[in-house]
Amino acid sequence: MKKKNRGFSLIELIIAIAILLILTRLLAPQFMKYMEKARKASCLHAMDVIAEEYMAKVADLGKAPDEETAVNLLSEIIVEHGGDKNWSESQEDTSIFFRFSGVCKSHGNYKCRFVNDLNAITIECSKHGGWTMDIVTLSHLLNEMNLESYNIVSGGKTYKTLADYFGNDTSKTLDSEASTKITDEGYGKYGSLAKIVEIELKKQGVNVSAKSWVMRKNGNGYELYLTDRKITDNDKGNEVTCTKYDTSRKEIITGTAKVKIKDGKNGKFPAVDYGTFKQN
Repeated sequence: MKKKNRGFSLIELIIAIAILLILTRLLAPQFMKYMEKARKASCLHAMDVIAEEYMAKVADLGKAPDEETAVNLLSEIIVEHGGDKNWSESQEDTSIFFRFSGVCKSHGNYKCRFVNDLNAITIECSKHGGWTMDIVTLSHLLNEMNLESYNIVSGGKTYKTLADYFGNDTSKTLDSEASTKITDEGYGKYGSLAKIVEIELKKQGVNVSAKSWVMRKNGNGYELYLTDRKITDNDKGNEVTCTKYDTSRKEIITGTAKVKIKDGKNGKFPAVDYGTFKQN
């Protein structure tokens, strides 16, 4: 007679469970690292979007907000992003911070500071710190950026890449705040090459709209100096928090730089003075 198939024996079942436990112990840390990396990416993106949305809401007001209005606007945005409407206030040195929770999926708290006469904010997460770009990703995006579809012709030259714009001129810069009040013939409705670069970076998930920056050529790569917030004419001569991205050396350096006023085709504008950059 044929023996009936009784399935797994007790010993086989114990061995199978032991193997599963071992695999779980081996894979769980990797899975947790992956999950935390995803949470961090989501948190950093949320901070950037919140800062940009706050500036847009203030602009819609048509006037500078008072502190109560500013806090209410920020609270509304925090709630829209899944955060807690309750907030706490604290003072560190001469700065006042407002803390919110609920947006960061790693249970970090957001420390927000109003700047530029309440027209902008800076945000730092207690778990993930401030917003920074990956230098390898940035290097790839800048080197491979295709500007051909914009049909940029300026000064008799056609710019299809950033390399076409900079050439070998190390003194040439690209400033985020270059005035766009009058439409530049070469850049059409965008007003400046800086705005086009911002659009292209945003397509790849790198949003710098809520910050100010200056870019220059450095050997075979670029240097990008990125502030933690938008700068204005009122910042002239002041030092602002700034991060230097050097794609040639694959370095990210935090520090400060002064703000200066430059003359552009369409008027004066505030700019990051990269020559004054000092490492922290």
